[in-house]
Amino acid sequence: MQEAKHTPGPWECDPIGHEVYETERMTVIATLPLVRTIADARLIAAAPDLLEALIAIVEQSQRLQDAGVVRNRETNERWIQAKAAIAKATEGGAV
Repeated sequence: MQEAKHTPGPWECDPIGHEVYETERMTVIATLPLVRTIADARLIAAAPDLLEALIAIVEQSQRLQDAGVVRNRETNERWIQAKAAIAKATEGGAV
């Protein structure tokens, strides 16, 4: 996988969900209109952790396949979906 170009996590949101910020330097990542919900801010704040976890899952799945473990159709479809989501987050497009 290529190195991330986004602001590294962890990210957090303020108590009302108006701003999402990088925790260490308190750099604001996003300012949301107050009409947005705190759930939106929490999802944005979790994005780096979600991306890191998804990359780890895809890499582990690839190692298993390389070792001879065969993915079933549904698992393979999820693997393709996960790789597309990673590409969307890191490259701005699909695989």
